[in-house]
Amino acid sequence: GAVVVLNYKTNEILAMVSMPQFDPTNMDAALANESAGALINRATQGLYPPGSTFKTVTALAGMEYLSDWQSFQVECTGERVFQDKVIHCYNNKVHGTVDMKSALAYSCNCYFAALADEIGAGKLAKTMRQVGMDADSRFELETSRNSIYLAKGATESELVETAIGQGRKGVTPLYMAMLASAFANDGMMMRPYIVDHVVYPDGTETRNTVPEKLLEICTPEQAARIKEMMIGVVSGGTAAAINGVTVAGKTGTAENATGYDHSWFIGFAPAENPKVAVAVVIENANYGSATPIAGKVMQAALAE
Repeated sequence: GAVVVLNYKTNEILAMVSMPQFDPTNMDAALANESAGALINRATQGLYPPGSTFKTVTALAGMEYLSDWQSFQVECTGERVFQDKVIHCYNNKVHGTVDMKSALAYSCNCYFAALADEIGAGKLAKTMRQVGMDADSRFELETSRNSIYLAKGATESELVETAIGQGRKGVTPLYMAMLASAFANDGMMMRPYIVDHVVYPDGTETRNTVPEKLLEICTPEQAARIKEMMIGVVSGGTAAAINGVTVAGKTGTAENATGYDHSWFIGFAPAENPKVAVAVVIENANYGSATPIAGKVMQAALAE
């Protein structure tokens, strides 16, 4: 899996971890175990379906293109039929009548599939481009380009799968941390960087990095709405909660055709005056969840 921690205001990389790791002083051993994927920087090169963390993007699309989104409600019975596709909530959980805020807190698949069906594939695809899912982050390290696909004429099955974070797409943990930081930063996504400046042996400095805007993914008002909903996700009882700190976040479980589901968490803290944004992904997470790891990482980062 991988962890990325950003200064939310500048997208300076504060921490980046990819597991399994390798010992750079013993490349023979690293190459011998290359099949385990240790030489891949999962934080920047790993591509994973985002699962329910993508619902923040679907929610934003609803705000953009559904004039009555605040009153738009869905009666969740645990499953919903869309032409040739049946969408189930996790464990067929019945959430009852939900609006956008409660649906994000419950991670209700039925609501977000119905919301996407209401606004259409073309508008959801436009929002995906708006939040930079197909943009070049221009990062200093080798980085995979997000793999996204949702055509304007997509089938209803493709549309609803995409709306809940499945379907034909893969995103990097670096990008998902950038997405979280943009919601924390009034909708402004910054270019990530890892080198702040270079100091020579004689004490002179060069190559001072100036934080650079990448794109505006939404208005400050929309970012504030998403932030409020993400606070509701964590305050509802996730393991990312930190005593005395308001955390905004979104959990995610991404189906994996070759093994156990992947586990995600994206978020930032403190929500009222953010300092850090994080993304955590755990592959084949039969042995644990990304959420408590994210909580511990944010707590450690805030203690610095």
